[in-house]
Amino acid sequence: MRSVFLFTNYSKDPGFLESGRVAEIFHSRGIEVLTSAEEWGDKPEYVRCMPQREAVDRCDIITSLGGDGTILRVCQVAVEFDKPILGVNLGNIGFMAEIERDALERIHTVIDGGYTIDKRMLISGNVKRGEETRFSAAALNDIVVSRGSASRAIELELWNGSHRIANYKCDGIIAATPTGSTAYSLAAGGPIVGPDSQNIVVTPICAHTLYAKSFVFGADNTINIRRASREEGVFLTVDGAGGSAVEAGETVEIKKSDKLCKLIRLDNFNFYDIINRKLSI
Repeated sequence: MRSVFLFTNYSKDPGFLESGRVAEIFHSRGIEVLTSAEEWGDKPEYVRCMPQREAVDRCDIITSLGGDGTILRVCQVAVEFDKPILGVNLGNIGFMAEIERDALERIHTVIDGGYTIDKRMLISGNVKRGEETRFSAAALNDIVVSRGSASRAIELELWNGSHRIANYKCDGIIAATPTGSTAYSLAAGGPIVGPDSQNIVVTPICAHTLYAKSFVFGADNTINIRRASREEGVFLTVDGAGGSAVEAGETVEIKKSDKLCKLIRLDNFNFYDIINRKLSI
């Protein structure tokens, strides 16, 4: 390993204290440390600041300092440049992060090569009007079609390819990857799916019906979510961040992406141990 890019969530590390500790560990082992955080004004002189895409292109690994949301933020550029992510958890739950803030010495194990690469499935979401694709994005956790700020429910149709499954009067529908099954989908009543699975989990949000259950589809399926009424304020969000409005007559097409997100795992990683520890099962 020659170079590492530190991607810091400023709200989780406002003084860059943890970032400084991590930078020192890598520097002590002769590894170049890069950042794109211009807010880090008093950074050590050995930390180089440059534009994010330049830093990701140059580095061997990305170290994400924050929570799962921070990993989601850096995932897009990491996938584009095919770089693995090492998560350092400065947040609360942190399912995807590998190292806790009180165990930073484990970074030495990563530097010594004592890790594996966990390849996580992504899903793509396309807003389509007929055959035209107006918006497209990939998600590591989930794609959500939901109502906006209005308090009324919306009507959505769920299709698997050309087969209609259900109509829902609801707050929205979540389409999650196995990684995202422990996030919003779980909170909405969806199942936990092992991260090495190849599935798309679809869960309605606050549906006004007694039969609203999650569906688990194989990754070769194409899921379509259509507006069943013309109310205003229907939106698609990708991993809880950016997205697009969904207009009347448009369909959200969701399917497995041809991209993968690489997460660095230490050799003692066990997903079900993390589930028990984080959710106190």
